[in-house]
Amino acid sequence: MEATRRLNHVLFRAKDEEEGLLIGCYPTEDAGLCVYQASAGALTAWCFGSPLRVVEIQIAPRSTAELVNYFRVETISQLCSMFTLIFGDCGGALGIERLLEHLGLPYSVVECPIFEG
Repeated sequence: MEATRRLNHVLFRAKDEEEGLLIGCYPTEDAGLCVYQASAGALTAWCFGSPLRVVEIQIAPRSTAELVNYFRVETISQLCSMFTLIFGDCGGALGIERLLEHLGLPYSVVECPIFEG
């Protein structure tokens, strides 16, 4: 999972005997932002038919710049730190989506393919 290597701001991490959840974000090479959510375990398998699910919220550079202005920070890294403070719980990714919708900023949600074998 290449995104895991790039992940530099963890918003939330939890793991118990049956389920794990990781939410984080990282700046993209084009000055955008990617919010990353990975879940793994029995509940994920029951809900989605696969024991691992990875979803990315991809925020384009223009929307990212609007978020930087909205939070009155100077860099995307500082924006990620703000996200950690504000959205640092198990509903963090959904909270970020709601903020983007509230502000009228475009974004895309991509379910990443999982290759087993």
